[in-house]
Amino acid sequence: AFVLVPFFTYDLAAASGPERLLIAHVNMQHHDGDFEVVRRALEDREPDALVILEPSRAWTSKTSPSGYRVFVRDGRPEPRILVFARERVSNVGFPFDPTLPTASVTFDVELGGLRVHALAVHTAAPTTPGGRAVRNRELDAASTWARRSLTPTVVFGDLNATPWSSALQRLEDSADLRNSTYGYGVQATWPTRAGPLGVPIDQLLHSGGLTVTDRATGPSFGSEHRSLWVTIARASDRQAPG
Repeated sequence: AFVLVPFFTYDLAAASGPERLLIAHVNMQHHDGDFEVVRRALEDREPDALVILEPSRAWTSKTSPSGYRVFVRDGRPEPRILVFARERVSNVGFPFDPTLPTASVTFDVELGGLRVHALAVHTAAPTTPGGRAVRNRELDAASTWARRSLTPTVVFGDLNATPWSSALQRLEDSADLRNSTYGYGVQATWPTRAGPLGVPIDQLLHSGGLTVTDRATGPSFGSEHRSLWVTIARASDRQAPG
């Protein structure tokens, strides 16, 4: 109870203004999945950005709904990232930083006159000591990226770390980021077959100038990960909780 209560009782900063930003992601693990469910989710929920980590190659040739631009980071044998972006998303790019995961993408998005800089990544799985060390270095690189940003930032994706992970907490502390899970409970994303008893390893962290107005898991689209959908607003001028 001592560990879980803060996730349900955290005092979120109030939103300033009506503008909202909806960001979603899922790790498809190169499964073919069901792209029609993706298309319906884009049409129904209209996220500003939906990031597909490790998509199936077949998905790169699919037609997305009207209003979305598509960006692909290719790879061999499978592509690494597929991004569906609406009109206010700009400067979509794939960083060539060897310290970040190959599956990384950055973009900017306007939120109530404020430019928000976003980084989505899929870090290494910490299933071995070597994998854990790589994951930790990649999270440290994400921290360096966030600290260099001159505008509010969002770091999200399959971070392969739970909210209790020391590596994730180091990312939060070193880059002065807040975990979006606080105030919304423990939302498991992997594996889907475990339901609510799964592990919350998909995360979204954000700068203090932002606040979260909604956070929920969504369809898996055929992956072993559930998607994560987070709605963000500008924080009001009153002091946000630390």
